[in-house]
Amino acid sequence: MADFSEKMREEFEAWYLASMVELLGKGVRDQAQKNLAWTRDDGTYADPALRLGLMAWQASRAAVMVQMPQQSGVNLDWNQAIRYCIQAVEAEGLGWKP
Repeated sequence: MADFSEKMREEFEAWYLASMVELLGKGVRDQAQKNLAWTRDDGTYADPALRLGLMAWQASRAAVMVQMPQQSGVNLDWNQAIRYCIQAVEAEGLGWKP
């Protein structure tokens, strides 16, 4: 889980809370937040279902690969734009391929 960005974990937790509230109602929100806060010494979720959910979330994000255009040998502005796109894709926790 060390390579899993904090932003991605926050996105997972926001999704989990919203999903639990949608599925079971607002009354479950406090318990869902306690489930997220309940962690083991290594910082992973103590709830096995949440650990599995986070693993699935991470795998689903890792499976998304954005096709990037090839860089140009002569157009430096194009190359810079591609590098900015790559940085934005990686910041979202997604992969890319040339």
